[in-house]
Formats: sequence, structure tokens, C-alpha cells
Amino acid sequence: MKSRVVRVLLVLALFALALVGIVQARPAMADAPPQTSLTITKYAADGTTVENQTTVTYQWLAANLQVQGDGLTHYYTEGPTFDPNNVWDPNEICPGDSLKDKGALKGTDLKDLCDLVGGAAHGDTVQVKAADGYNDVFDAENIYTPVSRQGPIVICWWKDGLYTGTWTDGMLLAFFTTVGRASDGKLIFGHQDMHDCLPQSNWHWYYDGAIQYPSTNGMYLKWVSQVNIYSGGTTGWSFAVSGNRDDSIPQTWFENGVACGHLGATYTDSSGNIWSGMPLMYPCGIVDDTTNIHGAGAFNNALAAAGYDVKVIGSNGDNYTCRSTAVADNQYLILANTVKMVNTDDFTPLTGNQYPLKLVGPGLTPDQMVEGVSEIQLLNFPPFIEASAGVGGSISPSGDMVPISGSDQPFTITAHAGYHILDVKVDGSSIGAVGNHTLPNVTSYHTIAASFAPVWDLNNDHSCDASDVVKIGLRWGQTGTPGWVPEDLNNDGTINICDVVVVGLSWGQSW
Repeated sequence: MKSRVVRVLLVLALFALALVGIVQARPAMADAPPQTSLTITKYAADGTTVENQTTVTYQWLAANLQVQGDGLTHYYTEGPTFDPNNVWDPNEICPGDSLKDKGALKGTDLKDLCDLVGGAAHGDTVQVKAADGYNDVFDAENIYTPVSRQGPIVICWWKDGLYTGTWTDGMLLAFFTTVGRASDGKLIFGHQDMHDCLPQSNWHWYYDGAIQYPSTNGMYLKWVSQVNIYSGGTTGWSFAVSGNRDDSIPQTWFENGVACGHLGATYTDSSGNIWSGMPLMYPCGIVDDTTNIHGAGAFNNALAAAGYDVKVIGSNGDNYTCRSTAVADNQYLILANTVKMVNTDDFTPLTGNQYPLKLVGPGLTPDQMVEGVSEIQLLNFPPFIEASAGVGGSISPSGDMVPISGSDQPFTITAHAGYHILDVKVDGSSIGAVGNHTLPNVTSYHTIAASFAPVWDLNNDHSCDASDVVKIGLRWGQTGTPGWVPEDLNNDGTINICDVVVVGLSWGQSW
């Protein structure tokens, strides 16, 4: 009790200062060994003919090419901010633990590596590929004429006194920006740098539900084993996916997902051929709903159980349709991009009519194994609603539901003690801090989500501090019915010192 009294007295003192101010004016990859050598290849315009190739060790690079990095300077990157109001973080605040120290690095400029086999010019693209298949593709301009905020793209073979081999993440792709953060000079390749310096095709994302958070940390490719130059460039293949939202899945995303391990799968057919690729459920999970696009739980099992159609279409017009229940949790119904034929040693990319993807799996007839997959459509969704509530309140009914088609569905939103309704969103759009809402004539997929905030967080900055006291001060002495405005924290109809006491009892808390 004594400590509470002390807190209240401190807040009262701050409140007095705040009043003076008022008066005066106001955001995994599979394991692989560290790499000790690089194979650099330049391909002709056909994308397959090798014009020049060399393999070099890190010892040779350190002895023969200009070394980037002094062995003392640390280079930083940035993970997701997990702040929807500051996804790009232009001031490089790096909230939470989003600042990632990659260490004191040394390595070789990617430009110098390309020059070993004849270089790259305007219109060429350069693929940097890891031992597990994960890869990034860059335009020649970003390698040969980088702006200072990006800095040279460096393949690092040394970190904090350890050479690759002993250093387990080597070789590592990193951006050696030369522009330090204004506050402390740290060399951070941040989200806004990625946005401004690289084409959109290079932007890396971390999905948290339906929110895309930029993440430059995801671009820092480890275990680099190959550098491939494509004369004239290569954009790669892609295929369209549609359902409750529309998207396109590019080759790089698909191959990187398979390389990560958690999205990869294989299927062995009756002849002993081993097909490798990605289960069909994962591309479906990107467009089956609008609330969880990537990551764990992206495939909506409840919606799949309610039932819809999945149509896989090939480049020649062939197609196959199955029910969502056959796709759910099926690790053997896969979109294959490589195959290891019987009596061969390696997996090879699909060719001919099969390129780039082929649908394979147990129980499929040859006609159902669609070749040259170009599109996936999710069709005939049942009426389905996802109702959810954040911390501090509830929504009733809640969870996944399949209402009678064409019926109205009412909801009641209730805040718990000490909280208030912050917002209610229907299909991602705000309808305000309402306590009741009815979805009329439900015939398709919908979402409704309620969020809540502690009553003391009057300025919605997720902390209880002097700024909340200021909000009370701006309405000081006003009256109305109990609870008429958020600043009437004790619900007595008057904005006075009692409301400041409520803030004081929660002083310093955050949510």
C-alpha cells in the first residue's frame, strides 16, 4: 500500500509539470556446413551454356583480392519491427530486438568475384546461392554501382577473428553500408535502405499473420557456395494463386521455401523416381484466408474441413480439381520442381512440358498429374467466419464458424475489467470501437477481430507514463455522464485528480 501511495505522489508531481506544459503550449533454413570455397559461373544468354567458370577458396580470396572490412567495424542489419505503424523504420530506431549485430566482418566484394569470370553488365543478373539451395538474385547495377546507403555486397569469409569453416555461418552475404545511424554511427542496412536502394523483387518480408514486415536480416544469406551470372538476366518462373485473396508465387520464393526444409517434401512414385518440391497445401495457405498469409498455421485447417475446391491448372490447359480435405496436411501431394530418376545420382530441374512444376502424389492418374503448373485456384468457398479477440476482452460467438448461407450473424464485443475496446475490424477494415455488430447475409468468407487496450493507455503508445497524464490534463474539469470519455478513468463523470490516481496505480506498466 505504501508503494502505491508513493507512485501516486510521483505521478501527481509529474501531473503538475504536465499542466505547466499544457498551459505554455503543448516490425529457418535447413542445416548446412560452413563453406570454404566458391564456384563462380558465367552463363550465356540461353541460361545453360557455361561461358566461364572458376572455383576459389577463402584463402585465395584473402590473398589475391581487395579485402572488404577492417576486422574491427561491426555491421548491422534489421529484423521485423513488429510495429504496424513503423514497418519500414526510416529513422532506424530498431525497436525491441530488431537490431541484429552481424559482427566484425571481412570478405570480398561480389563485384570482384564476378570479374573473375568476365563480369556482369547492365541487364545481367547475379544469383548468390547457398549450399542448401537458398538464393538471392541481384541486378548488375546493385553490384557494380551501389549507392552509399547500400554499400558493396560482400561475401564474408571472416567474422570476429574466425575464418569460415570455424565460423559456422560462413560464407555470408552482407551489405557494407557506409552511412552510419545518426544517433550513434552504427552501420545498419535497415528496412528503408532496402526499400530505397534495391528493386522490389529483392525486398525480403517476414509475415506475421496478414501483416508483411520488411526484414533486411532475411537477406543475409549464409553458407554461400555459388555465384552465377546470367547474361541478359533471368526473371525466373512464377505461378498465380487465387482464393480469398490473389497472389503470385515467384521461383525464388518457391525454391527458398523448399531449401528451408520446413516447406520441402518428396514423393516416390511406383517406378522409384523421387520427386522433390513443396506440398500443395502451402501455396493454398497463402490465399485461403486473409488473416494468416505466411508462416505457421497459414493453411486454414478449419476452412479446409468446411470444404472448398482446389483447381491446379497447367500451361497447356490441362487441370485437376480436388477437395480441400484431400490437400490438408498432405505431405505427399506435392508440386515438384526437381526429380531424381531411377539409377541416377542427383536431382535435376524439370524440363520440357513438365517445367517448371508438376503435380504428383499417391493415387493420382497420369492425366491428373498436371504438368507445367501455371495457376492454382481455390473455388466454391462455403460461408465461413473467423471471429477473434485480443488480450483484454472477448467476442461472442468466437472462433471458426460455418453459418447457414444467407443468414445474419450477430457478434457481441466485451472488454474485461481494466480494459476498453480499442477497435473492431471486419475483413481487415475498421468499423470503430463498437460493442455489437451484425454481418448481414453471410454467403462467403469473412473475418471479424476485436482489439482492446488498458484504460490507462489514453494515447495508445503501449505504456503508462506522463503522456497519459497530459491527455487527462487537456480535459481537466470537464463533466459529463459516467465514463463519457476515455479520460474519465474512474467513471464519476468528472475529469479530475481521481483519474490521475488511476494512472498512478499503473505507472510504468506496458502492454
